[in-house]
Amino acid sequence: MMAVLEDAAARASILSRLDALAVKRQRMTVDSRTVSPGDVFVAIPGSLVDGRDFVALALAQGAAAVLRETSGATAKNDDTRVIDVENLSARLGDIADAFYGHPSSSLRVIGITGTNGKTSIANWLSQALSALNMPCGAVGTLGVSLGAKTWSTHNTTPDAAHVQTILRDLKDVGALAVAMEVSSHALELHRVTGTRFDAVVFTNLTQDHLDFHGTMHAYGAAKAKLFTDYPAAHRIINADDEFGAQLIAKKLPNTLSYGLDQGDVLGHVESMDGSGMRLAISVAGNTVSVATRLIGRFNAYNLLAVAATLVAAGVALEQVAQILSSLTPAPGRMQRVSTISNVAEPCVYVDYAHTPDALAKALDTVRETRPQALTVVFGCGGDRDRSKRRLMGKIAADRADRVYVTSDNPRREQPAAIIDEIIAGVSMAQRSAINRFVLRRVAIHQAITTADANDAILIAGKGHETYQEINGIRDAFSDVDEALLALAARGSQKQNLRGAGNVGQ
Repeated sequence: MMAVLEDAAARASILSRLDALAVKRQRMTVDSRTVSPGDVFVAIPGSLVDGRDFVALALAQGAAAVLRETSGATAKNDDTRVIDVENLSARLGDIADAFYGHPSSSLRVIGITGTNGKTSIANWLSQALSALNMPCGAVGTLGVSLGAKTWSTHNTTPDAAHVQTILRDLKDVGALAVAMEVSSHALELHRVTGTRFDAVVFTNLTQDHLDFHGTMHAYGAAKAKLFTDYPAAHRIINADDEFGAQLIAKKLPNTLSYGLDQGDVLGHVESMDGSGMRLAISVAGNTVSVATRLIGRFNAYNLLAVAATLVAAGVALEQVAQILSSLTPAPGRMQRVSTISNVAEPCVYVDYAHTPDALAKALDTVRETRPQALTVVFGCGGDRDRSKRRLMGKIAADRADRVYVTSDNPRREQPAAIIDEIIAGVSMAQRSAINRFVLRRVAIHQAITTADANDAILIAGKGHETYQEINGIRDAFSDVDEALLALAARGSQKQNLRGAGNVGQ
């Protein structure tokens, strides 16, 4: 309690000093490149650069004040506009929350964490709550949105100052609720500190981000913080997930579980084909049936997470069923790509699956549509968890009939070296089905133009992304656009062959 009081007093002191400098509290930013006159620049060390090296630049650009991290700092402070703050990185969320007038206090904020499913759940909660006359913003991998309004972010969960800026901005444009993806990095780096959550949701825990966390234990511990360190009116947890079951065993207050095998909100996939699925949902003895165009057991889990969140908020189960039936997929999440053509096409799906578990589930889902042959195009990101590359190579070879290993976002690694590590996970007996193309555009084109009309193709890893990062440069690139071009090229080939056959007759 004493520490809490001391932190509150320190925040009050910082805000008082900002007020004394006539700061209008218009914006707080950690990026010196975006500083505008009147802003408050937050100078903290980052993973690549130290913001404290840019204090003079920020002031020259018109910053009204600077909050500077003192831990490890040696620079002298002779400028009254520079306010030194000890342990600023960890305290920034609370400071930014107070700076913006506690925006989350006026919003119903739902935090979603887990390895896979965060984006779909955040997107669908935004759709669902908006349909209930509660305009709901979404924050995460796809950026920030409220209805037709959208703007971009660099990380799944932005930095602590930006999180509070977004909440303030969403509140100002009419949002009453916000569905926010909360990454393990965000929890470990205090990015959501100061945010008041009405509900927190756990999806699953599978291998990812070991380059940052080191071990699965540390990765799980970071995810658990959203449930143990942040008070919430509702805790929504996947009971079928091993780590989710551990969270439930902690007997945390206000917990509502969901799952296909067990849970307070219990689902059952009644039927599924390439056009969608029918999902039965039971709560406290009542059962409803949901018809949806979505496919895949993983999407059944995502829908159950949304259903449980709505049930916890007091929405009637029958109304929940109506809302779930109307939900549309998030961009790049098992997104069907097709052209308007009189030539029969293979089924092409673009999905963000970039972890071993997500790739396996995506391939299993497409396999359930019963294609003649299943092809996968994928790679692994550079400067990220290398231990998953061999695993993903094995998963692809085990589950697909044809495999195209290519570049994802190689970043500063050599693309060919990443491909080598992926293929190292494939047995010698399976390598005849492996095709390697460093250029992702070529891999997509080859996979689609050589496919039969009864085949299915999964292009995995990048999903909604509209760039490819190579050697620190982001060039325009879209899996969806490339798939459309390849389908058009395939259609032209088939038309030409058909025309040639007619001439011969």
